[in-house]
Amino acid sequence: MADGDLDEPSPTGRARAVPWQAIRALVAALVRAVPGLDEDRSTAARLAREAGIDQLHGESLAWGVLAVLEAMGAIEPPREEDGEHSFRTGTETGALFLASMAEHIDAGLPMLKSWRDRSITEPPLTGTMATRAAQFLWLAENERHEALDEAPAIRRVPISLIIAKAQLGRKHVRYLMHFDAEEREYRPLGGQRLRIDNSMKAAAIRELEAHLPAFRFDPDTDKLFKLERTVVTAVPADRGVVTAHEIHFWEFQSTRTRLSLSPSVRWATGEQLLKTGALEHGYTPVVQGLRYLAGRIPGGLDGLRVGVRLSR
Repeated sequence: MADGDLDEPSPTGRARAVPWQAIRALVAALVRAVPGLDEDRSTAARLAREAGIDQLHGESLAWGVLAVLEAMGAIEPPREEDGEHSFRTGTETGALFLASMAEHIDAGLPMLKSWRDRSITEPPLTGTMATRAAQFLWLAENERHEALDEAPAIRRVPISLIIAKAQLGRKHVRYLMHFDAEEREYRPLGGQRLRIDNSMKAAAIRELEAHLPAFRFDPDTDKLFKLERTVVTAVPADRGVVTAHEIHFWEFQSTRTRLSLSPSVRWATGEQLLKTGALEHGYTPVVQGLRYLAGRIPGGLDGLRVGVRLSR
C-alpha cells in the first residue's frame, strides 16, 4: 500500500483493511498540517494533500479530524470564503497542543487516562484547573515523557550559561547566580539564544551585559571559553511540552578587579549552585545540566580555575 492510500482494492473488489498504524500515521500527518497562528488558513482538501492523502476519502478524513479539533477548542472556528471553509490554530498553546497530539497519535499513546475513575484528585488540581488547555497540555506531555524512553521533543531551546568563578578578597570563592523570574529559580548567568544573537557565544556576552550594570564585554580584558554542551529533555511549565534544552557552558575569565551586580544577581557557593533548583521543583533542566558539567570536570566545579579576582 502506498503512502496515503486509504483503500486498495482486493481481488474480490472489496477494499482491503488498512493497518491501524498506517491510519494513525495519516491522522497524525493531518494534525501536523493544520496551519499555526501566523500561517495562512487552509481548507480540508489542502490539508489532505499536504498530509499525502490525495484520493477520494482524504478530504472526508480531514473534515472528521478538524471537527474533533474544533470541539476541543484547539483550532479557530472555520472561516467561509468563496464557498470554502478554511482553518488554522488560534493560539500558541493550540499549536503546541496539536504538535503534542500528533506525537501521541504516532506513538499510540492516549492523552487522557483513568476514564473509569470518577474521582477528582484534591489537592492540587480542581476540576476547573484540570480543564484548562495549558494545564491539560502539561499533564499530557508529562505522561508522554514518562511513557517513552526517548519521547520526541516538540521544542528545542538553545541556552548559554556562564560559569563565573571569583575569588572575593583573600578567602572566599563564589559563583555568580541570577534569579530567573520566568523559571522561578537561581541559575548561572545566561539564558536562551535570541534571534539577534549570531552565535551561542554572542548570547552569552549579551546575557553578561544584561545582568552586570555598566559591564561591556572587552576582548582585551574579558574571555569566554567553551566548557561543555549537553541536552536535557524535560517538560517546563512555561510551555508545557517536551523540550530539549541544549545547554552550552562557558567559562568566564577576566582581569577586572570589580564587578557591579544587578538586584537579581548574587554570589553563591558551588554547593548552592548545584542544589538551588531542587529547593522548589526538584532538579530543573539547568541544575541537571550543571550536575552533568560537574561530573565532567575533575574535582567538580571546585576543579575549575578562578576566573576573576575581585577586591570586594
